[in-house]
Amino acid sequence: MDYHGILPDLYGASQDRGRLAKALSAIRDITQARAVTLQCFRRTDERLRTTSFATCLPVPFVTPGSAWADMENPRMLTLVNPPSDGISFFEDAACPDFLQPDLRRWQARLIPLGIGRFLGARVNLGSGREVGLGLHAQHGGPDLSPDSREILAVLIPHVREALRLIEQAEEKASGARVMANTLALLDQPVAVVRIHGEVVYANEAARRLLTEVGLLSGRAAAEGERKIAALVGDLLDPKAPSQGCRFTAGGRTLFVQRAWLEGAMEDGAEDSGDRLMMLAFNDQGKAVDICPDRLRTCFDITRSEAELLAALCSGSDIAAFAARRRVSIHTARTQLKQLMAKTDVRRQADLVRMALAVPVASLRRTH
Repeated sequence: MDYHGILPDLYGASQDRGRLAKALSAIRDITQARAVTLQCFRRTDERLRTTSFATCLPVPFVTPGSAWADMENPRMLTLVNPPSDGISFFEDAACPDFLQPDLRRWQARLIPLGIGRFLGARVNLGSGREVGLGLHAQHGGPDLSPDSREILAVLIPHVREALRLIEQAEEKASGARVMANTLALLDQPVAVVRIHGEVVYANEAARRLLTEVGLLSGRAAAEGERKIAALVGDLLDPKAPSQGCRFTAGGRTLFVQRAWLEGAMEDGAEDSGDRLMMLAFNDQGKAVDICPDRLRTCFDITRSEAELLAALCSGSDIAAFAARRRVSIHTARTQLKQLMAKTDVRRQADLVRMALAVPVASLRRTH
């Protein structure tokens, strides 16, 4: 039997989930089945519980969201699915006599879908998890091919390895989504780039900043990549300061810090341009904008005190703040003294430093 048309799609499903359905359809064709199902299980004392499910034919009674199906289906009982370190097979004819009535009732649910007898193979994934590949014959039609059991025996180890690759890819994609969602919360401009200058991800603040200085503009995108690649080269220079470097673009001076993203690269790409670096930018000419409400909540201060503290963090002084709020300088200084007393600091510089060190000061304003 030639399996070369199936295995590439099985293993390629980690990059394109559509190829998994294609592989299951090919298995259906060579076994003459009505449907082929791939299920992942979690073993309990009484039953196998479905955790994920794929098929080339919609089967509404067997989905991860239908827990009742696991309870109704006698094929899921651990009594007929004992633990095994090898490949285990299950077919309806081998089901104990006392379970045959339950099996017939379950099968009656599937007859309207044209689904007949069942032959399946399962293998252990470890940690109480298993994966099964099931063949469902055509009800009232041709039976499964005579070599179906052999086909399952050959394919189920490949299914197990392909599933592991799929789970690894999903875990990596999930980690990337978490990173993107986390960086999106920051007011600090942060971007993830490749060594050759390609911007893989930039949060809203970084996109705005890099566009303003001409590094993400449409026509200048290639030039922007060259400048970012040169910046990365400067950051990788052994003589470069470990805390970062200054970078000029669009007539503005930016301070840039970098950090490698461990594990965020293609396998075997340690020394290639696929390795990812996170860049944090600080526009030296831009005042810090901190939400007063966050300072108010963090330090348990009044609204006016929080507005004063936010103004000081942005580089304003007492006189400018008093003029903007249309209060006397004496009132503003009194608020500053009250603020320093509440935060237990003695110097204005220490007050500003403490406020800027608060993590919420870096979070993006949301509504």
